Amino acid sequence: MMINADKARVGQIVYTYNHWSNTVEKGSITKLFDDGAYVQSKCAVDKNGKFICQTHGTGGGKFEDLYETALAAYAAQEVKESEKAAEYCEQIKDVPSLLTFALNHCLCGEEYTDYSAIRAYKASAKRLLGIDL
Repeated sequence: MMINADKARVGQIVYTYNHWSNTVEKGSITKLFDDGAYVQSKCAVDKNGKFICQTHGTGGGKFEDLYETALAAYAAQEVKESEKAAEYCEQIKDVPSLLTFALNHCLCGEEYTDYSAIRAYKASAKRLLGIDL
């Protein structure tokens, strides 16, 4: 469940997806603003909210990107990633567009990796070539 803007408070524990590390991070609200909050990251967590590793930093997020549980944050990210992958799959119509797609998207660039593009590329390779990457 997304954080309710009317009930958000400084010190509240929230979960947010970090696209740089492709993880959900647990943090606490340090400051509120009109449509979001600043969050001090504490640690990366799995879907059950269990500690994975220590994280550092403060970031701003809109309330629509802050969640009450780790599971809710992972589920919301999965929906966003699936929707983006579906959009990408529509762009890949044939083998030439599959090859061009790989040149135009970051499939393995560490913090710049586009995980939706990877998902679309693999699905399209299987659909067009029968290759299960």
